[in-house]
Amino acid sequence: MHRRIFTNLGATVAMALGLATVPAVADAGLLGERYVAVGYDYAFIESAAYDDGDGLTLFYNHPLSDTIDLGGSYHYVAYGDADGRDEVGDFSDSRVQLHATAYGLSNIEPIWVRLGAGIGAVEHGDDDETNFAWSALIGTEYTLGESAVLHPYLGWTDVLEDSEGTRFVYGVQTVVGVSDKIGLNVRLQGDHHYNFTLSLGALVRF
Repeated sequence: MHRRIFTNLGATVAMALGLATVPAVADAGLLGERYVAVGYDYAFIESAAYDDGDGLTLFYNHPLSDTIDLGGSYHYVAYGDADGRDEVGDFSDSRVQLHATAYGLSNIEPIWVRLGAGIGAVEHGDDDETNFAWSALIGTEYTLGESAVLHPYLGWTDVLEDSEGTRFVYGVQTVVGVSDKIGLNVRLQGDHHYNFTLSLGALVRF
């Protein structure tokens, strides 16, 4: 499982680095910019049945107009049974969504609203359920000089008929530029189930 995740991560990073050969975008902000972000996720889960999990997040953003961005995301996380409790089986959650991000709602600091819709798949032992998944997030963007940006946010994620997929979430994404095209991408997210996810990866503008 871990080998497959690292293989996918390596392939995605290689693809993203290949895109870095096209012209750079000078602005440190992410709103209205075209980019690919990839991250390796480590999930600290509050559960007696499952150990902490890990996975992968991939996000693509493309500007449509001066106030609307379109994009898509893929997220996968897997958990193993805790303390050898084989009766609970392994558990995984994967989601594919399309996103629309609206911004320019404030003249002070850019406020953004992101709506997502797609498919969520939950695998638990021999059970495999696929349902409609949606998300609604609101946040703001703070640029720090010419090389860093912060995106604090909060919102709601939901997979229909799956109580574990229904979560109030809050977090912050930080991107620190290491070159004109490539940045270090760090995201910390929590939810009302007292679970936390730390994501480390790269963001490439093109």
